[in-house]
Amino acid sequence: MAERQETAQGLLINHFYAGHEHGDIQIDRTAGLYVEVFAGHPWFEFHDPDEVKQQITDFFGRSSANMYLVENDGEVKGFAWGYLRDTAELVENKFNESNDTKIAEQVVSKLGQGNVFYINEIGVNSKLRGKGLGKLLMGKLLGDAERLEVPSALSTRVDTVLTPICLKLGFEQIFGQEVVVGVNGKINLTGRIIVGQKR
Repeated sequence: MAERQETAQGLLINHFYAGHEHGDIQIDRTAGLYVEVFAGHPWFEFHDPDEVKQQITDFFGRSSANMYLVENDGEVKGFAWGYLRDTAELVENKFNESNDTKIAEQVVSKLGQGNVFYINEIGVNSKLRGKGLGKLLMGKLLGDAERLEVPSALSTRVDTVLTPICLKLGFEQIFGQEVVVGVNGKINLTGRIIVGQKR
């Protein structure tokens, strides 16, 4: 059974984690919101709902999986999930094509060797953005990292609403290989960053 908490706005937050019954997860609705969130600005990505459902199912195969769903009247309004990940594997995965050892070294120096709590996905229904749900979900995942006594990390685009939230929560910004400098010398805000919070 999920751990449940009600927010001040009357929304229900369910916490699911590996090793416990997670039959209450609304996989179809969660996948639907995931597809909706990442189809919009700034990602404009297409995700097949069946593949997202499989990713969610596979996610719970990880021994350290933690997922939060925000629900209202049976509808999923927000999601966030994360898990323990080896720092070296994270760096290799995120920088495998860039061969940018300087950035990889920065990430390792910020996070250290060993495990990191990787914030894999976070998203909120467009009608509920700006009401603190993203920050609330991020806080839940940071609490998981704190309980595990490991640093937190995530990779996100510079131009998302999540980036300023992360920076206010103490994350540090490290530019990744997809950041492009425009002809005017300004940073093109379509690239990715890795941000980490050391404990």
